[in-house]
Amino acid sequence: SAINVHRVGTDVYKERVSITRSDLVLQTDVKNPAVLDLAGKTTGRANAAFTVGSGSSDISIKNFEIRNFTGSTAAIRIDGSNINNVTVAGNDIHSATGAEGIAVYGRGGNDASKLSKINIIANKVHDLKLGELEAIPINGNISGFKVIGNSGYKLDNIFIDTIGGERVSKNAALDQARNGEISFNYADDISTKHNPNSREAGNYSAAAIYSDGAKNLLIKNNYIRNTDFGIEIGGEHSGLASSNVAVSSNVIEASNYVWLGRGGDPQRPGGAKDSYARDNVIIGNAKIETQSNVRNFVVERNLVFTKIAATT
Repeated sequence: SAINVHRVGTDVYKERVSITRSDLVLQTDVKNPAVLDLAGKTTGRANAAFTVGSGSSDISIKNFEIRNFTGSTAAIRIDGSNINNVTVAGNDIHSATGAEGIAVYGRGGNDASKLSKINIIANKVHDLKLGELEAIPINGNISGFKVIGNSGYKLDNIFIDTIGGERVSKNAALDQARNGEISFNYADDISTKHNPNSREAGNYSAAAIYSDGAKNLLIKNNYIRNTDFGIEIGGEHSGLASSNVAVSSNVIEASNYVWLGRGGDPQRPGGAKDSYARDNVIIGNAKIETQSNVRNFVVERNLVFTKIAATT
């Protein structure tokens, strides 16, 4: 089934929609999109504008504007077990406090109940006051995902975060985002420097793209500028390292702190291994931070420029 949601004049929708079935497209006109405004009183059973629950498959959510949401929920949330082939595309998500933009949580306890074929494509996620949260977290028992062509800007914490080891799945062996591609995304103005609700408030600590204990990732062809960390590959849980992460052909400009971070720190002692950062273009900040538990992580053939001169 396809549900086409129309906008009438300046009207907005106040519903929170729970999706628990399969084979469903929810979409609106890209030129005049329906707006879900969650300020004030809302109705519905979900804890986000759209929530996709366990057992759902072949779902698409396209072209909505979602704004003014709060709390520890999200604009769009994919959460549960045995969810596959979900596409979130073309949505404009903004103006929220203490809430994630697009959140993916795999709760399944075995391989058969993992989340798979999760596609986050060409969304705008911006002007979010995240506190300790991330704009696009991908967390838990998830194998097979793509985050392609999205824009993240004016964020006070991490843009894209692939995560393991947080007990989202009860099976520790599968509690790890894996087998994913993060490519052709744009990131700008991302920093914890002025985030009063972060443990890193006052510091440069937010990455555009962060692998926190994930594995088998391809991070390529992203354009990142004015972020604290350009790309960070590491882990925050003892004994769980990011692994088999390929960072290549990205452009990283004017990082506030470093263009690349790798490893774990003593307070959060994860690590990074069997990975590389190769053939990237670095403009304005060539610093790398290497912390503890880094093994077989090659950094080579990256082009470094102090600045790019304008031409006439």
